[in-house]
Amino acid sequence: MNLSGGLMNRRIATVDLEKTSILQTTLTAEMTDFIGGAAVNTLLLEKYSKQMPLVLGTGPLTGGFAPASCLMAASFPSKDKGICHVPVVIKSGPMLKLSGLDFVVFTGKAPRPCVVVISKGNIQVETAYDLAGMSIPATVKRLKARGMKEIVLVTGPDAHSSSRHHSAFTSVFGGFDRCGLAGYMASKNIRAIVINGGGEISFADKDLETDLVLTGQVHNQLPRRRSLAVLGKIMGSDSARKLVKKYFLHSHACFHCPVGCINFLKTPDTKIGTEQVDSRGVFILDHQGFSTLAQNHPKDAHILMKKALAMGVDPLALAEKMDERTRIKQANEPLPPGISIDTYQRFGGALPQIIPQNTKQSFSTWEERVAFSMIVGVCPIPQLIFPAMSPSALMPFISRDKDQAEIFYSRLEKSIQKVLG
Repeated sequence: MNLSGGLMNRRIATVDLEKTSILQTTLTAEMTDFIGGAAVNTLLLEKYSKQMPLVLGTGPLTGGFAPASCLMAASFPSKDKGICHVPVVIKSGPMLKLSGLDFVVFTGKAPRPCVVVISKGNIQVETAYDLAGMSIPATVKRLKARGMKEIVLVTGPDAHSSSRHHSAFTSVFGGFDRCGLAGYMASKNIRAIVINGGGEISFADKDLETDLVLTGQVHNQLPRRRSLAVLGKIMGSDSARKLVKKYFLHSHACFHCPVGCINFLKTPDTKIGTEQVDSRGVFILDHQGFSTLAQNHPKDAHILMKKALAMGVDPLALAEKMDERTRIKQANEPLPPGISIDTYQRFGGALPQIIPQNTKQSFSTWEERVAFSMIVGVCPIPQLIFPAMSPSALMPFISRDKDQAEIFYSRLEKSIQKVLG
């Protein structure tokens, strides 16, 4: 089965940060067999295992008409967790594919703090001295003033390689990194990764029609209060729901997502050092972390979340540090039956702990659904919540040929096993 054409660019860029050299190659036959995303990322991590690799990867559905096709997988080797795959959303995946690349491998360590800029297949490594000490909102503002559009990964001013409580975020939205990606980026002297896109993505003739049907089914499954689409499914989220109902301003959606589950909550003015933070409010992307945070801080969890996002710190770690009397129960303890702690941590450690409803279908467990999403390039959250977003429902975006679909499913099973180890 060939996943070229409009589904993949079939291009890999390898960036040697120490020498500032860039090599572009094509996907091998073996990589194509593993479809894309986190599965191919794993192959690339194995290939460059001796060179401190960090891999960004897209899947065949990334940037297409499939609902929530926003995903980019950021993968790296962790000393205590094995290979970690952090889901990166908003517009990250489509921007990488629009740049003409499917995968980027960073090896070595930059001699000085840097910002990596990817645009139309070109990659530049720029110095980041002017970002020293800046909060994430100030960093994002400075980068955009320099013409950098989509800040897909950024770390706070104090992130370092031994840090266990810092997180890599997508611009000012936050993210799902509670497994050490920020520290790994710091070990390579990467302060931020920016992707400007600039190219095109092709679509099949019936993709728009299929999308409209599937999106309509998702809309029919949305709760009356769309702002609680995710929090309404998380156990113990009563305090978080009350904060959303009280301070909710509007929702934000990732690329081509029918759910719009990122809540924007108003907050009072907040200052982080000498940098004025946007006083309007805070984006809630990490629903699981916010729910856990609100259990211990039911009145001001949104304010603590805002401070954490400004400094690039895990919000649970920040709350525990600010209030030594309270030990914040980590969002991955205890986990619902059906989710192993090892797999949960390897997928960032912050995704919603929601068991999919349609358990009679193939690839129906939490682990399989997340792995599937990380391979094909769609956000895992709709996969976990909406029965309409099953792998079989997304199959027409891959292929409408029955024989090719059977080949794809056999390769998908192998690819999921590769990701889950």
